Amino acid sequence: MIAVVDGGVVRIRSGGAEVKMTVDELADLAKSVCPKGSLTDDSEGLIGCAEAAAIAMVSDSAMREWFRDGKVPAVRVGKKWLTKRSDVLRALEGRTC
Repeated sequence: MIAVVDGGVVRIRSGGAEVKMTVDELADLAKSVCPKGSLTDDSEGLIGCAEAAAIAMVSDSAMREWFRDGKVPAVRVGKKWLTKRSDVLRALEGRTC
């Protein structure tokens, strides 16, 4: 998947398909897909997989599995996973050693 921002228009290409939308439309889409209070809240910056894994004290591959399974809300941008620190901490709250 390739995402290109050009003059406020986002083009997302995957395989042979291409979708074009404005940055605002993409933000609205993210809000409709992500749980409330998750990745759409701008008050907190995003962290990558390695930092999230370090916080949770798990391997990078385990954290990627958590992302794929929905245990930690995250978005994938190209090959990178992004999440919020608070979402990682929230996922750890009920976890035992």
